[in-house]
Amino acid sequence: FAADDEISLFDGSDRNGSNSVVDDSSHKTGSSREIWYMIVGSFSTFLITMIVTTLFVLLPTIDPSIIEFVTLMSAAIFGVPGAYNSAGLVSFANIFPPNLGIQPFVTGQAVGAVAISILNLALSTMEKNGARAF
Repeated sequence: FAADDEISLFDGSDRNGSNSVVDDSSHKTGSSREIWYMIVGSFSTFLITMIVTTLFVLLPTIDPSIIEFVTLMSAAIFGVPGAYNSAGLVSFANIFPPNLGIQPFVTGQAVGAVAISILNLALSTMEKNGARAF
């Protein structure tokens, strides 16, 4: 790969003017069925784990240390389906053209993060204890 054959990251053309952009349809990720299993399977795991945790809380005679253990294990279990869920959503967004799929997905994630950060800043300035107020 010579220095004269540099590829522009913005328009996909090299210095000679030839277009070297790869068609987006050539690298789709997974089939629709695989993506469906990634998303629905992870949400099902969330639901089952939350139901089990809720059932333990509703038992009045159970030892609080068992509830704590089940809650902590639930939080640990949520990591794996959370990763599958994120991968499934990104794969689903990649099925569509970039301006309809992945770009709005990433923009929505950024807007959500900014909104939470602004709310956290506003609440921390209103309270004496900041985040410890909750």
